[in-house]
Amino acid sequence: MRQLIHHELLHFAETHVNPLDPEWRVRHDETIGDHPTELDVRLGRVMYHEQSNRSKEVQHRANPNNWSKLWSQNILGPKESLTIEPGQFVLVETLEHMTLPAHIKGVFTIRSWAAKSGLDQSVSITLKPNWSGNLVMELRNNLQKTSLQFKPGQAIGQIEFYELFTP
Repeated sequence: MRQLIHHELLHFAETHVNPLDPEWRVRHDETIGDHPTELDVRLGRVMYHEQSNRSKEVQHRANPNNWSKLWSQNILGPKESLTIEPGQFVLVETLEHMTLPAHIKGVFTIRSWAAKSGLDQSVSITLKPNWSGNLVMELRNNLQKTSLQFKPGQAIGQIEFYELFTP
């Protein structure tokens, strides 16, 4: 397994990620000397809040079609912010839609500034080869007294991509 960096990552992002943040490309222009090792992903406008007064048996690989029984979908308007209350857990899609080929996997992590603000990505997310879609982040506000606010389009996480080899 080998991490995609520099030109390989730029080429991969330009051909497999839509929409690609134009600022990310500018920040990693070789004339500046900064070479990318991960792709920034941005907060999308689709989020899911836990429905109140529900109980649900935990199931392995729950069918996304049943999400309406567990979650209330909210689509943020162009000028709305995502507010996560203290202790609250929400699901939020990334703005980027990705399509991974059969020989590439990805690993998502939260940006350090977001973690230092009190935001937590509840589980490790690995994007498997051939996966396609908008990543759904499981976010929790770990603060006890302070709400967190984020704007759609804000870079909140990053993904490292790896090329897989057969031995």
